[in-house]
Amino acid sequence: MVRWLGQRDGFRCAPIALVNIMKWAGVKKFRGRRVNEELAKGYLCKICKTTREGTWPSKSESLLRKIPGIAVSKRLHPKLYMVKDHLKHGGIILLEYGPIDPVTGETTWHYAILLDSFANGRLYTILNPVTGNAKGIIRKQTLRKYLRHPDATIHLISKRS
Repeated sequence: MVRWLGQRDGFRCAPIALVNIMKWAGVKKFRGRRVNEELAKGYLCKICKTTREGTWPSKSESLLRKIPGIAVSKRLHPKLYMVKDHLKHGGIILLEYGPIDPVTGETTWHYAILLDSFANGRLYTILNPVTGNAKGIIRKQTLRKYLRHPDATIHLISKRS
């Protein structure tokens, strides 16, 4: 059973997502370092240019494509059917989405991973939701709302054979 990482601060979502993708793919070491929370907090933050303001998406995406054993396909303006189809075929999805901050009312960009769907596609398992837990549930209606944001992006991730 995989022990997923959850974010414990307000700015390391991309490094946490990258480590969880490596765990899903069965990667034990990345560039000579063990795949664990320390990798996310140190090396990946440095490479992704992560600061208290967040992570550079271009650096995170570049690093995502260097994870061994996976294939990545980026989709702009994603639709729910893309998510359903990819999960049905055994892949996972890196979701870049913008939940609304309840305090400021502003869009705050976040990286999370969709693992699977259940309850006839009405619910999805999400890694590193904005709640700070390692794993959670997102409703189809909420996911659909996030996917409708003009800048929402998904990365379809599959294991290479």
